[in-house]
Order: sequence, then C-alpha cells, then structure tokens
Amino acid sequence: MNIFPPKDVFTKFQWLSIFACLIAGTLLWISHFLWEYLLLIANSINIWWVAISYLGCIVGGMVILWVNQRVSHYIIFILCYGAFGGIHIALKWVSEPWIIIVGLFLLGLTGGGFVGVMFTQLSPAFPDPKYNGRVNGLGYATMNFLILLLILMDFFPSKLPITIMMGVFTGGTLLLAWVGRHDANITKQHQFKVKLFLANPLTSNRLIIAFFWGFFLTLPFYAAINLILHHSFSWNLNQFIITVFVTIATTSLPNGLLLDKLGRKKVMLFGIGMLSMAFFVLFLPISDMVLEILFPVILGIGTTLFLTSNSLIFIEFTEKHHLRDYFTIYYILMAVGMFGGVVLGLTLEDLYLDDPIYLTVVLLFLFLIATIVISQTDETLPKKEELDWKNAIQRIYIMYQSGVPIYSQMIKSSTVLTAQQENMTEELLSGTLVTVSSILDEISRSQRPLKVIKREELSILIENCQNVLMVVFTSEELSKIREKMQVFLQEFVDFFEDALRLEVTNQTVFLPAKKLVQKHFFYYW
Repeated sequence: MNIFPPKDVFTKFQWLSIFACLIAGTLLWISHFLWEYLLLIANSINIWWVAISYLGCIVGGMVILWVNQRVSHYIIFILCYGAFGGIHIALKWVSEPWIIIVGLFLLGLTGGGFVGVMFTQLSPAFPDPKYNGRVNGLGYATMNFLILLLILMDFFPSKLPITIMMGVFTGGTLLLAWVGRHDANITKQHQFKVKLFLANPLTSNRLIIAFFWGFFLTLPFYAAINLILHHSFSWNLNQFIITVFVTIATTSLPNGLLLDKLGRKKVMLFGIGMLSMAFFVLFLPISDMVLEILFPVILGIGTTLFLTSNSLIFIEFTEKHHLRDYFTIYYILMAVGMFGGVVLGLTLEDLYLDDPIYLTVVLLFLFLIATIVISQTDETLPKKEELDWKNAIQRIYIMYQSGVPIYSQMIKSSTVLTAQQENMTEELLSGTLVTVSSILDEISRSQRPLKVIKREELSILIENCQNVLMVVFTSEELSKIREKMQVFLQEFVDFFEDALRLEVTNQTVFLPAKKLVQKHFFYYW
C-alpha cells in the first residue's frame, strides 16, 4: 500500500515552488498565532492589540481582490510576501508602541495580500484526494518543525540570530518561488465576479465555516495566553508555547491518516470539540506538573485536527480556476473570525480569568452552532469507488463530430479485467471505425444529447464541445470521470483552437494533447 503519492508527480522546479509556499505559510502561521502576541507582551502592550493585525488582514484581502485582476500572480506574491518578511524583521528591533501597532496592521495588510496566491501556488501539491490528508499532514508537520526552530532562535538574548534566520526564510522563499514559477502548473485563474460567487447556494455556508476557522483558532489561544499572564501557574508562557507546537508538529502526520480514513468533516468536528473542552481540564483535581503538559497538549491536538481539516476542505471544494480570489475571500472571513475571537475574549476576560468554566460553556455553545453548519457541508473525501476512478479508464478517443478521428490514447490501468472484458476491449479498440460509426449512429438517433452508451460490462462516456467529441471507454460510469472529461475537453478545444477551426485531420498535429491527458487523467488535479 502506498502511503504517499509517487514522488515523480512534480518536477524539481515544482517542488521548489511548493516548498516556497510552505515557508510562507510557516511565517504567516507563527506571525498571527505567536509572534504578534510575544511582541506585544515584550513591550508591555495589552495583547488585545493583536486584533489590529487581523483588521489589516481584512483590508489587505479586500485590496488584493481588486489588484488580482490587474497584476501578475508572482508579482503579487513577491511584493506582499517580501514586505511581510521585511516588516517582521523591522519589528524585532523597535520598541515604540505606536510603531509596533502600525507594524501589526501592515503585517495583516501584506499577509492578506499573498494568502490567495499562496494557496493557488500550493494547490498542485494535492494531486489525489486519496492522499491529500497525508500530504496536508506532512506539510503541516514540516511547517511546525520550522516554527519550533524559529521559536528556539527567538529565545536567544540577542536579536541577531532570529533576524538572520528571518532574512534567510524571507529571501529563500522569494528565490524558490521565482525559480520555480515556470513549472508551477498553476491553473489559469478566471476573473472574479461577485454576482457569480454570491449566486452559488453553497457560498453562505462556506463563508460561515471560514469565519469559524479563524474564530476557533484565535479565541482559545488568546484566552490561554491571557490566563497564563494573569495566573500564578507553576509553568510559564515559554513552556506552554513549546509544548503546544511540539504537539502540533508531532500529531500533524498521524492526523493526515485520519483525514484520509474518517473524512475531513469528522476530523474538523473532533478538533473543535477538543478546543472547546481544553479549558475544562483546568478544573480537574490534578497537580500543576500534569496540568502543564495536559492543557497545552489537548489544545495542540485540537488545533491540529481543526486547522489541517479546514485548510484541506477549502482547497478541495474550491474550483481550481477560482482558487486565488475565493481563497482571498475565505481568508477575509477567517480574519473576521480572528478579530471576533479577540473581541469576545476581551469581553469575557473578567469572567474567565476569575473562573475559566465560563469560557468552556461559551465555546461549547459555539461548537454546537459550528456542528450544524459543518454538517450541511459536503464531505470532500470521495467515496472509495470515486477515489479509484483512474482504474476504471481504459481508453480516450477524440474525433470531429463528422466522425474523423484526431487523437486516441490507451490509459495504463491497474484494473484487473475479466477475460470477457479483455476480449471485448480488444474487439472495440481494434474495430475503431466500427465503434465510431456506432457511436455517431446512436447520437444521430438520440432525441437528446447522448452522454453514455452501455455495452455489456463497458461504459462509453461521451462529451462534446463545439465541433469535437470526446469518448472515454470505462469499466464503470463515475461522476469523477465525467467531470474530468468536461474540463479536459474545454482545455483541448482552447489549446488547438486554430487547428480545429480549419478541421485539420493530421493526427500528428494533436500529439501535444498527451500532456493534457497526463495532467487530467493521471493526476487528480
């Protein structure tokens, strides 16, 4: 059994592009949920000022939605991420409160600017839903081990080591992204249309989940840091931070297996439940020595379950050609949730600092609301037969509607066919002209567009676009194959537009279609 997808799915330059996104995500994650708090604490500024960074995320996302339509993908990433890293480094060396607060807003502004393009650039790292949970888990494990490295560097008395490391991370990310840009295999993004986005009946549900994504990641962290600062625990903030991130780093990969076995929704709900119940352990009759491990471990596991499942489900249910803009919108709603988490934490501060059970009650109530919303969302982990769609495909065939063939390709499959199926397949493929004639005849006799022809144990799926027919021989009719046929055929027609308009019949002209077949029918994305 393969644990991960084949290593040769990507070129070495694609790997560079993907790793650049991992580092960018690392700095974004540690910024919003750790360094901004530590910066405020170190300069004796109330931690609720972290909300100004989340406000910057909202503004930055709104601005970039307009810029996305006018500026190159990589220019946006390099400018926003470069500024993000530069501001981080600068804030390490300042102590003036007003400069720090302005810097936090700018961090949010620039972070909100590159999130959409970062996830678009990262999306090819998820080639197959069968493995996506594990790939996602591996990515988050890598990110959080890098975070642990940065945390240890930040504990040095001198600011120089962490400044150098931040410079290396920022410069290295920009270099990797630029070098790998040509092989990144990013789907061309469609122009964003507000009406089209809002017209989707699933939009409101997804926006609410995005809000909870930010809210449930922020409120527990904000409240936990507040409790540690105001209570005389035997353990300090540094111990808490290291324990939380060690937990996230070590549980991310096993959690990836859970995502691929149980599904994204169940893991997400388990995560919210653990985050909601984490503060309950503060009431257990146990020693501080046990509590200093148990509390951050539960918080860390809950964060792992919730964070990884959320990001994955958003990547999987967002159309590839809308990833950049839709993810920017989801991040705006996530920032609204983060801002709301700080506001609620500040509002309830007197209550939960006196008795943390109040926070548990509030979180459990919100957990029930989140459960209702998430339960109405489609599970993005397909059923087993859909996961194995590639094994069902036997041959792809493309022709003009007049019946003239222009391209065909056998798909190497691991499917074990019966002797009857093998004989039948050979007969169909050797008698290509007879098959084409039969298909055209059935299409002409059908009163409505013919989509499938059943031949004993074989299904012949049909899609058309303009003057081109695409025919796929499969062992069973699956919606995933139909979906990929539609996307492939549109790209085929766009790519060979001139040749198709002239109705060129020389099949060598269409040989480059092999790359399109490779893209759509050998890999999930």
